[in-house]
Amino acid sequence: MKDKLKQFWNEPVNRFWLTCAFGTLFALCFGIYSFFEKSLNPVISLGLISIALIFEILFLIALIINTLADTTREYLEAFQEINRDLRYAQYQKKNKKKDYKGSEWNDEEFAKITDLKERVDAFVKASIEYQQVDFKRWKKRNVGINLDTRDETLVRSFLIILAGAFSVSILAYLGWFNYLSASKLAALTDTSRSFFTIPAALIGTLVASPVIFMVWMFRDKNNRIQIENARKDTNLKDFQKLSEWASGFHLPEIKQTTTTKITNKTTKDIQENTEETTTSQEDFLAPEGSNSISRRQGAEALQASAIAQLEAFMFGKYGEQFMQPAFLLIHAIWESILTQQQTRFPDEQKFKRSLEYLYRNPIFSALNKALVSANGAHLKLFEESLRGLNLSGINSEQPTLQQWQHAGSNLENINLSYGILTHAQLQGINLNYAELHNTKFSYSDLHGARLNSSNLKKAILNYSYMRCVDLESSDLTNASFNGADLQLSILDECCLTNTNFSFANLKGVSLQGSNVEQAIFKNACINRYTLFSEGNAVDDFIAYGENEIRENVLSRGAIWDDDPSWLIGKIKDKELLKKIFQDCQERMEYPY
Repeated sequence: MKDKLKQFWNEPVNRFWLTCAFGTLFALCFGIYSFFEKSLNPVISLGLISIALIFEILFLIALIINTLADTTREYLEAFQEINRDLRYAQYQKKNKKKDYKGSEWNDEEFAKITDLKERVDAFVKASIEYQQVDFKRWKKRNVGINLDTRDETLVRSFLIILAGAFSVSILAYLGWFNYLSASKLAALTDTSRSFFTIPAALIGTLVASPVIFMVWMFRDKNNRIQIENARKDTNLKDFQKLSEWASGFHLPEIKQTTTTKITNKTTKDIQENTEETTTSQEDFLAPEGSNSISRRQGAEALQASAIAQLEAFMFGKYGEQFMQPAFLLIHAIWESILTQQQTRFPDEQKFKRSLEYLYRNPIFSALNKALVSANGAHLKLFEESLRGLNLSGINSEQPTLQQWQHAGSNLENINLSYGILTHAQLQGINLNYAELHNTKFSYSDLHGARLNSSNLKKAILNYSYMRCVDLESSDLTNASFNGADLQLSILDECCLTNTNFSFANLKGVSLQGSNVEQAIFKNACINRYTLFSEGNAVDDFIAYGENEIRENVLSRGAIWDDDPSWLIGKIKDKELLKKIFQDCQERMEYPY
């Protein structure tokens, strides 16, 4: 209560209205006092009372309106929450046999929307809502489940009140409340010491029950605090020990000892100096002929086990106070291992091959599972800390993991290079200025995603759903969009050197200011709404107009998926125009 009052007073608007209310009340009281005591002119007193009453009434009206607005807002939010839960249950029931149970592009509610942009917006909104509800339910099931909460106390209190109401109803049904008067109770007690003492005892218990209930409430609260403190102390000790093991503090280091011995000998006026150096090394190897592992191998196994146990601390199973430290520790170990690998293998191809071996390493596999598991819900707990974070090499494709679900997340400036995020659900995600070179997004859903000024060199986005994606000013050098659907996407001012758009859907895509001359468009679909602007060819430095660029793209294997008559007068190459007409005619006759 004290905190709520302090929070209320800290708001300047609340302070203003409260001051006005007290000022008006004071003016009203002073006017009434002066009127009855006749200390002021009665007209002035009545005028003061009238003005104060008017202001009080206006203040009351404003308060009622504000309260009604807040109540309406709360009801609307509750209604939206119920609506989201109903849609969540509907998606879960419909897609119960699938890995991803959220909304799908071909659902009836989206298929009936004719405008593609509106359909994408509705689909992205529904996907974000579904994942938010799914994350909220996962969080409720997992975060802090081992700790007692106030909700449980409220449930207990409700059950006690319910039991009391049940007892009262039984007494009322039996008519025992007819004996509530003191004279009747005394008469019953005197005449009988057996059966009729029961109502007196029950009624006495009911009378004393409020006091007993309040005492129990305080004792329950104190016990809950004591239990939580005891658990926190135990969990803190466990966390500290696991942190030491996870960080490798216990790993035995190879010891190398060098001993130098100098001997002086003198014989017949001849002095000899002998220096002897001995080097010994401790390797912590397993005993010869033993079936057990070495001490070093055992320590590494303990490290992997500690990281796996820290995962529970990271997502709040043992209290929210351990979440951030556990996450920072796991990420620090991850980044340290990746940095070592990059230093050891500066060549890009060798580094990528080394990652394949790292994923089989128990320690690295445990780190990856802690960061990616639960459909990415672990990282959602720390979404505000993910911006600009280095998570290069992250892999959501391992056997024990599921699809990465981060629809609507803000991962601006994050480093996911060399990551494997296939089949990910990333609708409406913000990846502006992100490092995504050599990252695999194949078969992922990126509807409405924002990737402005991102580095997507050598990224693989084959067969991804990327309608209405904003890729403006991004580096797409050697990136692959083979079979991707990029309808209505923005690729203005992009670097498209050796970018592969084979079999991609580029209808309505804006490529203005991008070097399309160096991209691969074999069997890519374009139409009249695929925009090209005037640019410069890199090889011969000849300025091209929009029609010339379109003709150049079509001559390099792009498919015209539109009315071919629109190209008459815009394509100078007659043979190319004839071929386009023939292809369109064939597709009309054999659409499949």
